[in-house]
Order: sequence, then C-alpha cells, then structure tokens
Amino acid sequence: MLILALLAVAIAVAINQFGLPDFTPRSSGNLSYDEARFAVVDEEGNSTFLEKKPTFKIGDPVIFALLNVGPFEKGEDGLNFVDMDLVVTGPDKEVVLEQLSLLGAGGHLELENDMAPSPNGVFIGASDLEPGKYTMNLIVYDKISGAQVSEKGTFILEEWAEEEIMPESGLSEEGNTLKTTVEVVE
Repeated sequence: MLILALLAVAIAVAINQFGLPDFTPRSSGNLSYDEARFAVVDEEGNSTFLEKKPTFKIGDPVIFALLNVGPFEKGEDGLNFVDMDLVVTGPDKEVVLEQLSLLGAGGHLELENDMAPSPNGVFIGASDLEPGKYTMNLIVYDKISGAQVSEKGTFILEEWAEEEIMPESGLSEEGNTLKTTVEVVE
C-alpha cells in the first residue's frame, strides 16, 4: 500500500513538472466527473483542449470544462436539473467574476444516460485586468438530488505584445458570456 501511495505521489510530481494543470476535485453525493480541462477557441469558433499549462492573452476567452459529469437524478417529470456557478479570482485572490445559477431553468432537461458531457464556464478577461495567475472555480449542481461537484483550475493571463492586435472580446450584450460547444475528439 505504501509503495502505491509513493508511486501516486511520484506520478503527480512528474505530471506537474511537465506543466499540466493541477486539479483537486471536490464532490458531494454521487456526482462525479472524468477530468477537468482548459480549452481555447479558434477564429471559426471551434474549441480545442489544452495539453499544457493554460496561458491566455488578456481578452481571450478562457474555457474551463468538466468532462462527463454525472450521473444526475431524474425528477418526477423524468427530466434532470443541472445548474452551475462560476467564480474567477485574480492574482490578489480578489473575485473578478461571479456568475451564479448560470443555467437556471435552461438546466431542466433530459440528459442522455443522465450525464452532462462537458459543462463549462467561460471567462473573458477585460482589458483592464492585470496579468498574472487566475483561478476558475466551476461548481456543477444536481438540483434534484442536491449533489454537487466542483473543480478549481489555475491559468495565466498575459498582456498582448505591442505588435499584436487585441481581438474583439466576444462579449454578448448581457455581459461576460460566450456560447460555445466543446467537443471531445478521441
């Protein structure tokens, strides 16, 4: 048993040496997920998961997804009820974004196999943010069972170089939201 524990610690240290995100899942009830990943969006709106330490330019959309979350319970109406909170803190641990109940009534739906394939939070850093290390905390709730799962991931925001042109933010009129679909390619 001790050898297995030491092996797990050695693997975790080796993974972090290569710059992969360090995640610590937290859950209550039977809700769980397979993995947490950061993703980027290209000009055509396609998302790609990052394989290394996530670094973004200020103003870029930062996507943080939990993959294969579930199983969610069904209500008396045969539907699931999913909701999410997203909190982003900055380099000084101050909250720079707090979005509660992101899905609201829109999360009352039927999920295939009672699983949410890739619930994700999106953060678009305003141009007045300081460069540095930021943390995204994504919490996914099963509104029927009361179970929840949460994950924190850290990423780096960098300034744009003088020769680079900062793109349009992609913000909707409602505020800091961007609709995107993340596909898992195997």
